[in-house]
Amino acid sequence: MDVIDIALIFWVFVFGLVTGSFANVCIHRLPRGESIVFPPSRCPACRNPIAPYDNIPVLSWLLLRGKCRSCRAPISGMYPLIELLTGAIFLSARLVFGWNLLAVSAALLATACLILVATDLLDRVLPDEITLGLLLAALGLAGLRDYLGTEAGVPFRFWESFLFESLLGAASGVAVLWFVRVSWQFLRNSEGMGLGDVKMIGMIGAFLGAGGVFVTLFFSSFSGALFGGLLLLVREAVWRTEGRTEGPGTGATLSPDGRVLSAGSRWAAIPGLASPGESIFGSAPVARPLAALFRLARIRDRKGQGTDCGRLVLDDGDSFFRVLAVKVRRIDAGFRMFLFRVDIPFGVFLAAGAIGALLFGRTVLTSLLFHASPPGARLLP
Repeated sequence: MDVIDIALIFWVFVFGLVTGSFANVCIHRLPRGESIVFPPSRCPACRNPIAPYDNIPVLSWLLLRGKCRSCRAPISGMYPLIELLTGAIFLSARLVFGWNLLAVSAALLATACLILVATDLLDRVLPDEITLGLLLAALGLAGLRDYLGTEAGVPFRFWESFLFESLLGAASGVAVLWFVRVSWQFLRNSEGMGLGDVKMIGMIGAFLGAGGVFVTLFFSSFSGALFGGLLLLVREAVWRTEGRTEGPGTGATLSPDGRVLSAGSRWAAIPGLASPGESIFGSAPVARPLAALFRLARIRDRKGQGTDCGRLVLDDGDSFFRVLAVKVRRIDAGFRMFLFRVDIPFGVFLAAGAIGALLFGRTVLTSLLFHASPPGARLLP
């Protein structure tokens, strides 16, 4: 590797950082229906525009020590983290796949998955601008690979093209999850999967083909089981730590009659839930399951028993939805109610599955089908 290659690789990483800055804009604005072009970047707290010299990826955040220059409000560490991760994605795509359109596809897919994981975790939204926009980009890249790879004088065969593989992958992904969605609605009379997940697997299929869809769903199921186990371990560790402190931690401290004495950030994030000084029984309807659990906890406390709830759904029928694990324990001041989120949306698992398919998809299909060139794997590295 000569000096020119090292310089080019450095600029690939820098371009990834800049793309990560744009990814932050998408994560913050798209779920809110805001334009990603106008107005220019501004502080979320004071709304003052951010000067170009304060908008340098990672470096500006470090120099400002994570605070706005105008109002000194803290700026989330998620911003430089997204930028660094995107830079690492672009750098890894170049080092693993080289200087080609496959590297471009890998970088775009992984960056799209990063954005969708963030929006799904923070806002339960998988923006169409990302899923459908990148689906079209994947089709365009597949067509470009066909154009650049077709030799002069050789007739173009659509059924053997990258574009056909991309279209087939998108269609098969949508068909599989659409069938799951419709079947769940028919059997359970409820929505088990959002349309955003269907569009996301369509995007993944356009990048990775039909074989990539199969491997993505395989890895998604595996990652779901793994994350579920890890969440259980983390939850118990958090609750043990908070049980040794005097503050409300992730939940709240309540008096025996249900008055909120102190509340943590997770408690405060639930709309209509009682604030300190108010009674939990006067909360908005969305919080009634918590009030009912507290009522049960008081009854069980008289019998010397604690109260655990592994899955409590809070839904206001509009934009707020949470699935919580809840524990209520007796303390000197009254009761401590611990809250822990357990609702990891399916888009996170799809993203994990897509990255797994991108890295190991061809190997998995070859091993499962005992075929050196498995069908539906032409788009897989």
